[in-house]
Amino acid sequence: MQKKPVQTNATRQAFIDAFCQLAIKKSLTKISIQELAQRAGYNRCTFYQYFQDINDLLVFLEEQLIRRIKEAVLKNMGCHSMERSFILAFSDIHQQEKRYFDTLLKLEQVNSFGDRLKKIMIPALIELLKIPSQEKKAVYALEFYFGGVISATSRWLLDGRELNTDEIAALIRSLSNEGVWPYLTASEVDK
Repeated sequence: MQKKPVQTNATRQAFIDAFCQLAIKKSLTKISIQELAQRAGYNRCTFYQYFQDINDLLVFLEEQLIRRIKEAVLKNMGCHSMERSFILAFSDIHQQEKRYFDTLLKLEQVNSFGDRLKKIMIPALIELLKIPSQEKKAVYALEFYFGGVISATSRWLLDGRELNTDEIAALIRSLSNEGVWPYLTASEVDK
């Protein structure tokens, strides 16, 4: 007999919640499946019905957030600049799924999340912007640009949004247009 989808989703969610609680407190390599299952209120066998291992759970969580970010960015692209579209999507989903998002951003494997996000978003942006695949410089430029946007936005979220959304979007646009040196040399002048 197959489980009801609601029960299945609730069980999977319990494992994800337990993982996030543990990941904030300890290194990913220190989290055991036994400990995770106990915290979720299930046994190890139940865990294996949903995930192969802890890394599989992490990938599942990443994929869920990345899918939502991609949908939101592409939805916002017609209304806002690329920077603002991404920041709004990242920010909105961060507010809705803060504990999951913060877990991924704080984990040692934060680069994995950023790399997976780039891997999904860059082809979507290439298609949206109608960039021919033979335009290698454009592809490299998108890789460079999007890597910077992800890093800056992640830092902004981890720092508690010290700038408002318009300020961070303007900063990222300025960095894209003018480069980082005006900001670095301005810091030297201020000393």
